Amino acid sequence: MTATSEIVLTIPGKPHGKGRPRFAGGRVFTDARTQSAEARVLVAWEQAGRPRIPDDTPIAFLVTQAVQRPRSHWRRDGQLSVAGQREPWPRRKPDFDNALKLLADALNGAAYRDDVDVVHAWFVRRWAAPGEPEHTTIVIRPMAAAVGRAAA
Repeated sequence: MTATSEIVLTIPGKPHGKGRPRFAGGRVFTDARTQSAEARVLVAWEQAGRPRIPDDTPIAFLVTQAVQRPRSHWRRDGQLSVAGQREPWPRRKPDFDNALKLLADALNGAAYRDDVDVVHAWFVRRWAAPGEPEHTTIVIRPMAAAVGRAAA
């Protein structure tokens, strides 16, 4: 793992959120769908070279999800329908808190020491452009760098 000042990861596919804990036989466990989604996040991190934010650094977590519009948002000629024009922002599952929780937990101990170091989070869900596949992009920055860029 190499220390870095910024980590940018793109996780292809439909965005997922952290599932509720499951109980069976007196044990608590994470469901298979959540485990699979967390594994996809770790694969993206490994493909990025296993970058790591230095320990004891306040972190900004910036997440963007691009999701496909439903078919009902399009007319046959490829233009947005009335329903599509009424919905400028996607309001759909996963809830932002569950999506952030899944991403933060998946990268905990890998990209940074602990998710307690995350002091600022920014989450945007947007419609994917025509032809753009669904995906989640995560940018993890030390807080000082994040504040400097946000002001620019």
